[in-house]
Amino acid sequence: MRLVAAGLIALLLAAPAWARETTEAERTLLAETVAKFDAAMQAKDMEGMIAVLPPKFLEAIATASNVSMDDLRTAMIEQMGEAMAAITLVSASMDVANTTYG
Repeated sequence: MRLVAAGLIALLLAAPAWARETTEAERTLLAETVAKFDAAMQAKDMEGMIAVLPPKFLEAIATASNVSMDDLRTAMIEQMGEAMAAITLVSASMDVANTTYG
């Protein structure tokens, strides 16, 4: 058991060595995704807001909730619509230019 624990500790300590810098293409894609999300939020377009979420993220929620992806999207659109109807969005922003990675 100690050998397994020692191996896990070694892997955790080595994990930062596996990290890599983001590419220019990844940073550009992030900026484009944030712009799409911002536009959808300003327009109160729930489908557009959900469309930019990573599929694996949505799959994890659907699996954990024991619902289909379609049912998850439908519920999210309905609940987000209700939440957005109850507020007045004055401003929202994400500072992509000063994002730190790593």
